[in-house]
Amino acid sequence: MVKLPFLERTVVGVELFPRSIRWVELNVLFGRVSLVSYGEAEHPLRREQFQQMKDQLKADAYVVSVVDGALFDHMLVEDAPAIDSVVEAEQWAENRNGEHLDTHPGLECSYTVTGLNEDEYRGFFLGIHEERKTQCIRELEESDVPVVNLGAGVLESSYNLLLNPDVVTGYSAVLYRHQDEWGLVLYQSGQISQFYPLGQVPDDQAIELTEGYLTTEELGMEEQGEMYTLYTYDLPARSGMSRRSVHSAETLSGLKIGDRPPADYARCAGAAIKACFPDIDGFSFTSEETVRRGVFQNDQKEALRLGILLFVPIICVMLVLYGANSILSSELSETTQIMNRIKENVEQVEFEQERALQLSRSFSEAKNLVLERTNRSRFFQVLEKAIIDEVWIQGLMAEGRVVRVTGESGSQVGLTRFMMNLESHVFTESVELVKSDTDGESTGQQSPTSFELLVQTAE
Repeated sequence: MVKLPFLERTVVGVELFPRSIRWVELNVLFGRVSLVSYGEAEHPLRREQFQQMKDQLKADAYVVSVVDGALFDHMLVEDAPAIDSVVEAEQWAENRNGEHLDTHPGLECSYTVTGLNEDEYRGFFLGIHEERKTQCIRELEESDVPVVNLGAGVLESSYNLLLNPDVVTGYSAVLYRHQDEWGLVLYQSGQISQFYPLGQVPDDQAIELTEGYLTTEELGMEEQGEMYTLYTYDLPARSGMSRRSVHSAETLSGLKIGDRPPADYARCAGAAIKACFPDIDGFSFTSEETVRRGVFQNDQKEALRLGILLFVPIICVMLVLYGANSILSSELSETTQIMNRIKENVEQVEFEQERALQLSRSFSEAKNLVLERTNRSRFFQVLEKAIIDEVWIQGLMAEGRVVRVTGESGSQVGLTRFMMNLESHVFTESVELVKSDTDGESTGQQSPTSFELLVQTAE
């Protein structure tokens, strides 16, 4: 399978079990995802499992995203205190993650932050077993697997649905079972907004808890008229959900494919999607060096294979060009003699043209100097009539008929009035807002605003 190196990638999502693995092979080009293959390999040795997988993959260059349910320990959800910016929310989450590590020895923790609205943020803190991660990484290295992502299985079932436009544009909930425990993940416009571990409960109780949590979440959404759409794996009944839209979750939901993998492949499909779009959230348990090594190994193979495929065509083209060059050499010799005679005449013409250009430039410089002085005088008259009380001019720079104006306005409204005054003057042809920066994080109409304008004056 020929692909464009450095542009087109194959991503393989793999789920680990004690004596087997499942995989889903995806191809991604410019954000478009397509299914290539999927399958399962069984063997007592992990290395042999991966070898069976490699023998069945369509591509020989790829990166791997792994999900191992044995990694998962717990997920904590915590609302941030009153915070004014995303930067502060990230700093708060980083500090809380450090405290989390201090109180949970033997675990490795990662986090992500979701903005629920302009001034409300929520942190999600995922803890995995460090010893199991070390063992998992060792097995992958021994199997020569170019891993770029490592997941714990708690979110991969929901990642599997993120190619569905209905999931990433509205309010969606994903009910799934992982290692005999139910979990409920809520998404708002494609971002995780809440997580509820339901535990090892009977199926009907999982349904009842789900409806209760969703109803509670929707109480704060009544003004928007929104409801959560529920996507579920292994849902045995729809009791208590007659008013809610409920869908059976498909593997790679949103892709138009014929041979769709069974629902058991949802987690490895979700792992592959996470590797295709790593900015889905901030969770990461692989080092930057590991990711770079995996991506480089993939790109190196693709570039080498493409070079081998293009070697013969390139040699053929070079031979054709060499033959054409031999035929043209004799004709070029005669042409060169003619060109030399023409060159002598052209040099004389160019000398005369240069003299004419020098005279023209001297005249233009004198003309521009007169125009520039006239424009500056007129522009100060324009500025005197256009200025208002809440606008302060900090700098003027004339470049021919264009005047660059920098300054500050007490509000966006004041800046708009100032620009309208400039545009209405008979001496002004156009006014362009080049830059406008509001002080701080506020976007209100009364916020101090620094600006830069380009004013085109009339001739």
